[in-house]
Amino acid sequence: MKTLTLLLFTISFFTLGLFEVHAQPKECPVLSELEQTSIKDRKEVIEVLNS
Repeated sequence: MKTLTLLLFTISFFTLGLFEVHAQPKECPVLSELEQTSIKDRKEVIEVLNS
């Protein structure tokens, strides 16, 4: 039973390790696709971009 559990753990560890997750996009967004922001939202946009 222990060997079966160890085998299943090892298989799941290596198969789940193959999937890559990226928090940031791989490439920069196209400038024309970005939403226009007003002066009122400028401070909030800058804070979000800095975080």
